[in-house]
Amino acid sequence: MDIIAKTTENKDVILDLCGTSCGGVEGAHGECCNVKGKDWVIGPIEDTEEVLKKFPDLTYDDIFMNFEEGSKRFPDSEGHQDPTAYPAMRIAENGRCVFYKNKKCSIYDKRPSLCFSFYCAYLKNSVPFEVHHPHRAPGVPIYEGVFKGVKEDLVSEW
Repeated sequence: MDIIAKTTENKDVILDLCGTSCGGVEGAHGECCNVKGKDWVIGPIEDTEEVLKKFPDLTYDDIFMNFEEGSKRFPDSEGHQDPTAYPAMRIAENGRCVFYKNKKCSIYDKRPSLCFSFYCAYLKNSVPFEVHHPHRAPGVPIYEGVFKGVKEDLVSEW
Protein backbone atom coordinates (compact mmCIF):
# COMPACT_ATOMS: atom_id res chain seq x y z
CA MET A 1 0.00 0.00 0.00
CA ASP A 2 1.46 3.39 -0.93
CA ILE A 3 1.90 6.21 1.58
CA ILE A 4 -0.96 8.31 0.16
CA ALA A 5 -3.38 5.39 0.48
CA LYS A 6 -2.16 4.75 4.04
CA THR A 7 -2.77 8.41 4.90
CA THR A 8 -6.26 8.42 3.43
CA GLU A 9 -7.03 5.22 5.31
CA ASN A 10 -5.66 6.64 8.57
CA LYS A 11 -6.87 10.26 8.27
CA ASP A 12 -10.05 9.51 10.20
CA VAL A 13 -8.02 7.69 12.86
CA ILE A 14 -5.76 10.75 13.26
CA LEU A 15 -8.72 13.14 13.38
CA ASP A 16 -10.50 10.92 15.89
CA LEU A 17 -7.40 10.72 18.08
CA CYS A 18 -7.04 14.53 18.04
CA GLY A 19 -10.78 14.98 18.64
CA THR A 20 -11.21 12.59 21.56
CA SER A 21 -7.93 12.17 23.41
CA CYS A 22 -5.58 14.94 22.36
CA GLY A 23 -2.18 14.46 23.93
CA GLY A 24 -3.41 11.17 25.33
CA VAL A 25 -5.81 12.98 27.66
CA GLU A 26 -9.29 11.46 27.47
CA GLY A 27 -11.82 14.13 26.53
CA ALA A 28 -9.22 16.69 25.41
CA HIS A 29 -9.43 17.77 21.80
CA GLY A 30 -7.58 19.95 19.31
CA GLU A 31 -5.32 21.70 21.79
CA CYS A 32 -2.94 22.77 19.01
CA CYS A 33 -5.85 24.80 17.61
CA ASN A 34 -6.58 26.43 20.97
CA VAL A 35 -4.78 29.55 22.21
CA LYS A 36 -7.02 30.21 25.22
CA GLY A 37 -4.93 30.24 28.38
CA LYS A 38 -1.78 29.43 26.40
CA ASP A 39 1.04 31.63 25.22
CA TRP A 40 1.22 30.82 21.55
CA VAL A 41 0.05 32.09 18.23
CA ILE A 42 -1.12 29.90 15.34
CA GLY A 43 1.30 31.62 13.04
CA PRO A 44 3.11 32.91 11.22
CA ILE A 45 1.18 31.68 8.20
CA GLU A 46 3.61 32.03 5.33
CA ASP A 47 1.37 30.71 2.55
CA THR A 48 -1.56 33.12 2.90
CA GLU A 49 -1.98 33.59 -0.86
CA GLU A 50 -2.15 29.85 -1.47
CA VAL A 51 -4.65 29.41 1.36
CA LEU A 52 -6.84 32.22 0.03
CA LYS A 53 -6.93 30.57 -3.41
CA LYS A 54 -8.42 27.46 -1.79
CA PHE A 55 -11.28 29.53 -0.32
CA PRO A 56 -12.53 31.91 -3.03
CA ASP A 57 -15.61 32.88 -0.98
CA LEU A 58 -13.56 34.01 2.03
CA THR A 59 -11.49 37.15 2.54
CA TYR A 60 -8.09 37.54 4.14
CA ASP A 61 -9.76 38.88 7.30
CA ASP A 62 -12.11 35.87 7.45
CA ILE A 63 -9.11 33.53 7.74
CA PHE A 64 -6.22 35.50 9.21
CA MET A 65 -5.53 38.19 11.76
CA ASN A 66 -2.71 40.71 11.73
CA PHE A 67 -0.45 41.91 14.53
CA GLU A 68 -2.55 44.95 15.37
CA GLU A 69 -5.65 42.86 15.97
CA GLY A 70 -3.94 39.91 17.66
CA SER A 71 -1.92 42.00 20.07
CA LYS A 72 -5.06 43.87 21.16
CA ARG A 73 -7.26 40.76 21.47
CA PHE A 74 -4.66 38.86 23.50
CA PRO A 75 -2.81 41.49 25.56
CA ASP A 76 -1.68 38.95 28.19
CA SER A 77 -0.11 36.60 25.65
CA GLU A 78 3.56 37.29 25.07
CA GLY A 79 3.40 35.34 21.80
CA HIS A 80 0.65 37.60 20.48
CA GLN A 81 2.82 40.66 21.20
CA ASP A 82 5.47 39.45 18.75
CA PRO A 83 4.96 40.96 15.27
CA THR A 84 6.95 38.11 13.67
CA ALA A 85 4.16 35.66 14.64
CA TYR A 86 1.82 37.18 12.04
CA PRO A 87 -0.20 36.77 9.95
CA ALA A 88 -1.85 34.24 12.21
CA MET A 89 -4.96 32.11 11.97
CA ARG A 90 -8.11 33.93 13.04
CA ILE A 91 -9.24 32.92 16.51
CA ALA A 92 -12.91 32.58 17.47
CA GLU A 93 -14.29 33.88 20.75
CA ASN A 94 -13.83 30.43 22.31
CA GLY A 95 -10.06 30.71 21.83
CA ARG A 96 -9.83 28.17 19.00
CA CYS A 97 -9.00 28.58 15.34
CA VAL A 98 -12.15 29.60 13.45
CA PHE A 99 -11.87 26.42 11.40
CA TYR A 100 -11.86 24.10 14.39
CA LYS A 101 -15.44 22.82 14.50
CA ASN A 102 -17.09 19.73 15.95
CA LYS A 103 -13.82 18.61 17.52
CA LYS A 104 -11.86 18.59 14.27
CA CYS A 105 -10.29 20.81 11.66
CA SER A 106 -12.96 21.69 9.12
CA ILE A 107 -10.31 22.53 6.49
CA TYR A 108 -7.98 19.60 7.19
CA ASP A 109 -7.32 18.89 3.50
CA LYS A 110 -6.79 22.60 2.73
CA ARG A 111 -5.06 23.77 5.90
CA PRO A 112 -2.06 26.13 5.79
CA SER A 113 1.44 24.68 5.58
CA LEU A 114 2.16 25.57 9.23
CA CYS A 115 -0.76 23.42 10.34
CA PHE A 116 0.08 20.71 7.81
CA SER A 117 3.67 20.49 8.96
CA PHE A 118 2.89 20.42 12.69
CA TYR A 119 3.78 17.07 14.24
CA CYS A 120 2.75 17.15 17.87
CA ALA A 121 4.67 15.20 20.46
CA TYR A 122 1.76 12.84 21.11
CA LEU A 123 1.10 12.00 17.45
CA LYS A 124 4.82 11.65 16.92
CA ASN A 125 4.75 8.70 19.32
CA SER A 126 1.37 7.36 18.13
CA VAL A 127 1.26 7.71 14.33
CA PRO A 128 4.15 6.84 11.99
CA PHE A 129 5.83 9.83 10.30
CA GLU A 130 4.99 8.67 6.78
CA VAL A 131 1.30 8.32 7.67
CA HIS A 132 1.01 11.74 9.30
CA HIS A 133 3.21 13.52 6.70
CA PRO A 134 2.80 11.65 3.41
CA HIS A 135 4.34 14.35 1.20
CA ARG A 136 7.61 14.66 3.12
CA ALA A 137 10.52 12.33 2.70
CA PRO A 138 11.88 10.79 5.90
CA GLY A 139 14.69 12.90 7.29
CA VAL A 140 13.33 16.21 5.96
CA PRO A 141 13.04 18.66 8.86
CA ILE A 142 9.52 19.50 9.96
CA TYR A 143 8.15 22.16 12.27
CA GLU A 144 7.78 20.14 15.45
CA GLY A 145 7.42 22.95 17.96
CA VAL A 146 4.24 24.31 16.35
CA PHE A 147 3.37 27.92 16.89
CA LYS A 148 5.34 30.67 18.62
CA GLY A 149 6.03 29.77 22.23
CA VAL A 150 5.16 26.07 22.22
CA LYS A 151 7.56 23.69 23.91
CA GLU A 152 7.91 20.05 22.87
CA ASP A 153 6.82 18.81 26.30
CA LEU A 154 3.81 21.15 26.52
CA VAL A 155 1.50 18.34 25.49
CA SER A 156 1.96 16.83 28.94
CA GLU A 157 0.51 20.00 30.48
CA TRP A 158 -2.75 19.79 28.51
